[in-house]
Amino acid sequence: EYMGALFFMLRAFATVLAASAGTAAFSRQTSAETAAGAPPPSRVRVEDLKHPVVLCHGYLGFDSLAMGNTKVIEYFNGVRAALEAKGVRVIVTAVDRTSSVAVRSSQIKKQLEDDRVKSGYGGRYNVIAHSMGGLDARYLISRLDGEQYVASLTTVGTPHRGSPFADYVLSLLAPESARKSLGVKLLELVGVSIEGLRDLTTATCASFNMEITDSPRVRYFSVASTKDVAPVHPFYPSFVVVARAEGPNDGLVSVQSAKWGTHIATVPNMDHCEQIGLGFTA
Repeated sequence: EYMGALFFMLRAFATVLAASAGTAAFSRQTSAETAAGAPPPSRVRVEDLKHPVVLCHGYLGFDSLAMGNTKVIEYFNGVRAALEAKGVRVIVTAVDRTSSVAVRSSQIKKQLEDDRVKSGYGGRYNVIAHSMGGLDARYLISRLDGEQYVASLTTVGTPHRGSPFADYVLSLLAPESARKSLGVKLLELVGVSIEGLRDLTTATCASFNMEITDSPRVRYFSVASTKDVAPVHPFYPSFVVVARAEGPNDGLVSVQSAKWGTHIATVPNMDHCEQIGLGFTA
């Protein structure tokens, strides 16, 4: 599963390369091929990437987890090492796990500003964003003058139109009743904001898409996946909720919600975590 996910990510990176470099190979890819989920031109090489790559994590995500001084696991598992082995400079961002899109996007901007100062790099970046990270990046580009930082944005499993499962969870945590304030207060006591979850609902994303417009200076790409998970899989409850509302999905995000800009591919038999090299065997 891990190697499949890594190939999946690198394939997305290669397509970004073709677009940012303006290669003839990319321009010859037909819209029909794109709609069918065809892979990017094989002649494109990751090592020729024009801009550094920025990796942005999703809701409840992280850059890496460690025990003491020992790094245990990375969110984009193995992706940074694979790209750096090809000579690509990689910046891995880390933002508040449960905060709103507005808060998280401002944190990404600050980290890109810091990278420019430390590295002396004055150009733009190819941003690869998983899940909620794609919404963060779109907000950065549209509202925080992010087009000066971002050359391309590739979203992977991003709920651009929200997730019915976020609707469901929010209804349990903060129903329109007397329990609403209690549920929110309990979360706040342990330092968890519900604003990030609220930003993933279908209603909030509908408003978001009306207000957050794409920049003509940035190329937008998307990748989705599907998996019919087994009843013992941790994503089975969310898979059922999303499937009933929107059809094929990765366990959390439907294909129709994940499509944005030029849709690169919909990869079968891959759940939301396997997209980034983390997954379950069930």
